[in-house]
Amino acid sequence: MNTNLLESITNQLTPQMIQKVGSFLGETPSQTQTAVDGVIPTLLAGLMHFSSLPNGPTQLLNLLNQANYGSLLNNLSGLLGEGNTTQNMITAGEEIMRVVFADKIDAVSERIALASGVTNASASSLLNLTAPVVVGV
Repeated sequence: MNTNLLESITNQLTPQMIQKVGSFLGETPSQTQTAVDGVIPTLLAGLMHFSSLPNGPTQLLNLLNQANYGSLLNNLSGLLGEGNTTQNMITAGEEIMRVVFADKIDAVSERIALASGVTNASASSLLNLTAPVVVGV
């Protein structure tokens, strides 16, 4: 059985969820979708690069063991609902981003914003919201 990782991740982020996230960020669904279409491969590339570093696999495994990211996929739409649940997901994503991209987080956010038309703040939030989904899958 072949598994397309990019497709598996993309399938988690339904049009309804993209609309919710766009509304949460104050961006249009179209801009949000364009940004997410850039965020997912960016995160995958970052994870692949990070895992190729000498201590990368161990650090990545430690990060994944700290939280059960796979379980969030069971109620992803609920996590993107209101209040603290969304903020908790952003916080989890910030930790993933710090580990994987280190001092390049701002540059990654800026490139996503530039390519998609969302603000830098929205691009950063999208990276943080999407990172737990990517590692969860």
